[in-house]
Amino acid sequence: MPIGIGAYSAVNTLLTTNIPGVGAKFELGFPFNGGPMNSFTPDMGDSTVPFSAHHQRAMGSAALNFSMLESYITLIKTAPIASGPQTFNGQELFSGAFSSIPGKSFRVGLAGTVIQAHCGSNRVSADPVQLGDWDLADFTGTSHSTTAVPFNITLSACFADATHTNVATANIRFEPGGGSGPVFPEIPGVFNLTPASGAKGVGIQILMGDKTTPVALNTEVPIRQISAGDTVLDFAARFYQIDPKVEAGEAKGVLNFTLTYK
Repeated sequence: MPIGIGAYSAVNTLLTTNIPGVGAKFELGFPFNGGPMNSFTPDMGDSTVPFSAHHQRAMGSAALNFSMLESYITLIKTAPIASGPQTFNGQELFSGAFSSIPGKSFRVGLAGTVIQAHCGSNRVSADPVQLGDWDLADFTGTSHSTTAVPFNITLSACFADATHTNVATANIRFEPGGGSGPVFPEIPGVFNLTPASGAKGVGIQILMGDKTTPVALNTEVPIRQISAGDTVLDFAARFYQIDPKVEAGEAKGVLNFTLTYK
């Protein structure tokens, strides 16, 4: 009966590894999953470690076979993980023992590396992004948009797998702030001007670097794979007419962003 050692989650299934912030869940397969006649039956209904099991069935011509133990491993983030590569040291996480057989019958540990992709800082190429001066005559009707203005966010001091074997993606979540908010009915990537703006009837639309594809607001959006060192995220912005009538004046909008790496 495999017996887990170490600290567990509230449901007693999560084992602590030597990497702070990384836990491991083990589910054993044959011969501990209660399937074939020559396998053990879990006492608690499944074979997630820690668990106990029994065998009381007639096997006929079958035999118990321990030459290859199957298991399914899930790594779970339990706390912040330090940046860069973190290596499992192979320490014993759980062991297996059988009644009437002294000592441990097998031991299980982990080998491998967890790479916590992370960037140390970010900077916006232009803050604020200048969308230009436009005449009222340039706005010809609802859904009209002006020429998109490119800008970028540079992520510096990034940790990533230099071999690109383990890919990590920079994700961004844009949220209107400073009095700006999404327009209703919703238009992809479009948010309102701030209350202090004199202009009326237009919003601002945030786009991907292709200057065409809107970026969803209030949603985590994958942008690109990060590389060791600097990674540049390209975007664009433009005015977008949201009302048949446009009034002249200063036009300002505010977007906040949150970056995550997965």
